[in-house]
Amino acid sequence: MIRDMGRGIVRLESKKPGERSRLWHHKDSFQVLTENNGTQTIEGLVLNMHMLPAFAPSRNSNTVVLEIKAFTRMPKLSLNEFPVDLTKIESLKVFQADGVPIHQLLTSTPVLDISWASYLPCGLVNLSVRNCNLFDDDFPKNFGSLSSLQKLDVGGNPISSLPDCIRGISGIHELSFSCCTKLKSLVRLPAGVTHLDFAQCTSLEKITYQSRRNLKGWGWGRNDNLVEFEGEFKLESIERVDKEMIDLLSLSKLDPLETIMMDSSEIFGWKGTHPIQGLYEAGIFSTFLPGDKVPGQFSHRSTGSSVSFTVPLVPNLKIRGLNVFSVVAQSNNNDSDPMTNIVNIDGSEFPTITVLSNKSDGRKWIYGPIFFGVPCEGKDVTWLSHWRLGNRLKGGDEVTILIYTKSEFKVKECGIQLVYYDEKDQDKIGSTQHVEDPCFLRAGVRSTIMFYTLKGTQGMFYGSDAWGLYRIGGNIDLIRDINEKSNKEEQERDLILRLAAESGSKSSSNKCGLKVWKGRLIMATVLFLSLPLLARSSLFQQRKKQQPSTSPP
Repeated sequence: MIRDMGRGIVRLESKKPGERSRLWHHKDSFQVLTENNGTQTIEGLVLNMHMLPAFAPSRNSNTVVLEIKAFTRMPKLSLNEFPVDLTKIESLKVFQADGVPIHQLLTSTPVLDISWASYLPCGLVNLSVRNCNLFDDDFPKNFGSLSSLQKLDVGGNPISSLPDCIRGISGIHELSFSCCTKLKSLVRLPAGVTHLDFAQCTSLEKITYQSRRNLKGWGWGRNDNLVEFEGEFKLESIERVDKEMIDLLSLSKLDPLETIMMDSSEIFGWKGTHPIQGLYEAGIFSTFLPGDKVPGQFSHRSTGSSVSFTVPLVPNLKIRGLNVFSVVAQSNNNDSDPMTNIVNIDGSEFPTITVLSNKSDGRKWIYGPIFFGVPCEGKDVTWLSHWRLGNRLKGGDEVTILIYTKSEFKVKECGIQLVYYDEKDQDKIGSTQHVEDPCFLRAGVRSTIMFYTLKGTQGMFYGSDAWGLYRIGGNIDLIRDINEKSNKEEQERDLILRLAAESGSKSSSNKCGLKVWKGRLIMATVLFLSLPLLARSSLFQQRKKQQPSTSPP
């Protein structure tokens, strides 16, 4: 009687079913859905599909078209009972249950020891259970018959690690864990995953795969604790770096308690004082040391931001790679190096970028680390790195290193040291690289600088193959500018050397030849001395164009 009285009161709210707060009669529910005339007043709706034949418009057919978009007009509507008959809907491909309290709904089902995933149809392709308050134990041991599942979104749930059931889905391509703030690790992800979203996972520390990954794009942002991303980078304290790398860079005498001011790409929140770290990224190992004392020996050193050399032929030894260092200090307008700042990287997230050019075969690598040391007032920073190049270098190759910095910094010194190994010890050499070798070039220029492919509200989406000159992205102009300016700088230096060489080959006994020799030598000297001034003037003009005009219109 009380129930009937309540229904009578609701019925008096409006003559139109779509304007009432609750619909319990199947006829009213079907009418609202078929005619798409629901309103935000509706808070409850009973939909009994077994009563569908009674509502069919034709006795010869039991088919009724229900407009799913009708539910968007009823924002106050909530699901009160989990649809346990979903398994019978063989054609269902997409099931989105965001915000649905699955546990509460299952209390009304007759069988409680069956996982919620057991009610899903086997042909499901896309499943979203965001913000459903699902914990680690709430995921089944396996998804059973969900062999067709390709896209899964479990974002916003209080999970701490990758559920085991997800590891067993071989056909899954897209995974989203965005806003899982308690998530600490994604270990042994399925190898078939091509798109991964872990933006806003503020506790996430580690991401690894079951086998070689196929990742093509990912979303991240506010990942302040992420220190290992298999295939991209690994950051660890210098104490944990393998001994082989420590020996290669002569780091055995470092004080493990020494600290340095660190910063990072805007994706991370790593700004502050930290112990000395080792960074594996793009086949390159880097570490940043406080001060300007460079450990180890470097056969090719130069004051300023560039150094060049020719690879010698050494019998019975093979090239392992290069050790590279640069000493970076704070700068001001009076002592900045125009050659260092000839490329404007002030708008980028990389304070220092290294360009390695093999002029003999035209290959070039552009690298900006995502974690980096920052010079403080009165205290320099030494960037020390090992580039594992292997057979990408050979005797006779002409190699140039160029270091670019933001205008607030300057490069005081840089240097290169070739690292060899004996052919007999090739099998004994350990693998010190945690990520892809940077020298597997698909084109002429390899850029490890990442770029935006899509900017979302949750974070930033990146492509895994950062081939800067051949894809459009947020850093494409920077990479193109670096490539063009470094080419121009190398050409100018080659011109100086060529003029000097040609001048030296002339006979000094011939008066005419002597005049030509003197003239060319003077021209080469003037050109060499003019390069910094020309660069400074060019840089000044670029910055002047970028500044807003203060003259009246």
